[in-house]
Amino acid sequence: MSFAPGELPAQFAQHNLNIDRIEDAGSWSSKRYNVGPQCIEPVYFFNVEHENTTPLLRYMKWGVTPKWASQKPQRLSTFNARYENIERSKIWSHCLDHRCVIPIEGYFEWKTDSSKNKQPWFIRRKDQKLMFLAGLYSITSDGKYEYTIITREAPKQLEWLHSRMPVVLEPGTCDFDNWLGLEDPNWRKLSGLLKVHEKDDLEWYQVKKEVGNVKNDGEDLVKPINQESLQGFFKKEETKPVRSEVNDSIKDEEEKNSLSQETGTHSHQEPVIKKEEKDIKESPTKRRKNSTSATPSLRKKQHAITDFLGK
Repeated sequence: MSFAPGELPAQFAQHNLNIDRIEDAGSWSSKRYNVGPQCIEPVYFFNVEHENTTPLLRYMKWGVTPKWASQKPQRLSTFNARYENIERSKIWSHCLDHRCVIPIEGYFEWKTDSSKNKQPWFIRRKDQKLMFLAGLYSITSDGKYEYTIITREAPKQLEWLHSRMPVVLEPGTCDFDNWLGLEDPNWRKLSGLLKVHEKDDLEWYQVKKEVGNVKNDGEDLVKPINQESLQGFFKKEETKPVRSEVNDSIKDEEEKNSLSQETGTHSHQEPVIKKEEKDIKESPTKRRKNSTSATPSLRKKQHAITDFLGK
């Protein structure tokens, strides 16, 4: 999150959301553009205080520690919760009554090509407002807060990038309000609120591979790559000098070759150009040979006249 805690209320207000207070911000007030598991980030949820529902924003660790797990480091990937497994997995059984949304500016996804090269992409809203992802949070035995993000299958518009994506909830909708509600947790009812994101409100572009290490940070990590190089390429094309032509026939021939190149037919282009260049180089030589070949004929005529007059 690149917004400091004090800047978030204004961002929430764009979605008509209120924040009663922000908890555990502490030293996490600095802006971050690259966030990964185990990082501390803001989470939005409802709480009951004095019989009233209070909207809170609390900074929590990304990744849930199962209640039954020991204090030793776990190898479980609990920073994401698969929609299909939530009801039958005991990892999330104690979280169903602790529902939340995670505000983000966008998220990274990696695409692997046929050469097994990985390229990161950044997905965000077209209007660049905050996105809200459905999540669950947990409170550890020592009072620490942790959260996970719920994922399900990706919509058709993003299947080419990855088969799954986070579940997005839109503020101001019944799904958003009911997900954060404090009713008795019933997964059969709750699961109907978490739909595949079919709205055409997202955009995506390639970013630097340095985002793969959460130690790297900076605004340049969420900016599109190759933008400057593309602009430079088109600028060079526009200022490319035009070669002067020797005569009209060569100019006409080059125009024909240019048309052939645009349609993808290159086979005869190079031989034609070489032939024309050869004619240009050889024509002066041929003219010189023709001029010297006329000299013996003139000398023969002069000798014939001299011999005639001598007689």
